[in-house]
Amino acid sequence: MINTDESKLPRTKLQARVKSVAPQDSFRALKTACDFLHEGMAAIIGPKSPSNIAVLLSTCDTFQIPLLLTHWIPRNLTRNHVINFFPDSRILAKAFIKFVENDNWKSFTLIFEDNEALIRLQEVLQLPTSDKKNQVKITLRHVKPDQDFTKFMKDLSKLRENNFIVDLPLHRVRELLIAAEKINMTTEYQKYLLTSLDVHTMDWPQELIGRSNITAFRLVNPENREFKTFLDEWIFSEQTIGKDVSSKQPITTEAALLYDALLSLSRALNEIDRGRAIQLKSLQCDGTDVWEYGTIIANHMKMIKDLNFYLPRGANINSRISNFFQLRKKSQRSNVPRCSRFCPSGS
Repeated sequence: MINTDESKLPRTKLQARVKSVAPQDSFRALKTACDFLHEGMAAIIGPKSPSNIAVLLSTCDTFQIPLLLTHWIPRNLTRNHVINFFPDSRILAKAFIKFVENDNWKSFTLIFEDNEALIRLQEVLQLPTSDKKNQVKITLRHVKPDQDFTKFMKDLSKLRENNFIVDLPLHRVRELLIAAEKINMTTEYQKYLLTSLDVHTMDWPQELIGRSNITAFRLVNPENREFKTFLDEWIFSEQTIGKDVSSKQPITTEAALLYDALLSLSRALNEIDRGRAIQLKSLQCDGTDVWEYGTIIANHMKMIKDLNFYLPRGANINSRISNFFQLRKKSQRSNVPRCSRFCPSGS
């Protein structure tokens, strides 16, 4: 899409090199990064797995290559060459905490599959547990990737818990809610807060179009002007290569952030390239050469304003401010969640 719009990058074209690396395979991640450096890269995007982030941070900092992140990472990074498009987990946690407080939860059970959830949600898990006035009782329930939810939900029902924070892959969320519905745990008395930012893409089972009380947040506002432009361009580009794409097809957070990253990169390259001819450089991981344009491009990307789908107008990626749009499904007549805005900055 970016390459077909000459207003975005008129003097050059972006070309992708895609390689998959398994989680917790830092050796393969390093080899892949070195292969990319040898080819000559304007930036590296990834990884998906937080376990492989350290080796890429070190490599990109050493050779001054911009590293663009579109997934959650365990900590806030202030490296010179890192541009993180995914919101800080602490900001998202504020949205969850605000919901819990506004809904006056006195207790809840966190249902999680990946232990990284305990890191992502650590601020939520630090809610008051001793102050009698604001006491919140928190129960943790870990599930295995292949665990059946029927008995699991039956056991939870015996505890008479009605508030749940669910941190599971979307397909597992669906399985859990179906199991909950079968034992009458999706009534107006139960409340589910889903941590995934892609709930809007979920195929909701017909069984849940009842009294289900389900809340989630999404990062992308479908009414955002830049998002609408992105969606139109994406549909057009897919249709030009013969793919049948519906205008109603939901866009994942990953796809939106990836587009943000590429759009930011193309804008930085375009603006810097006006005054100098940017040349890619083949680098060796056992060498000492660096890419002289990497730091300039990274700094420029951090200061670009009014580009992202989720940042307030006038803010740049360095502001680390995010808008979250709350999705709540409570109607008996529709399974389409209603949306309200949450802005942790207070704006």
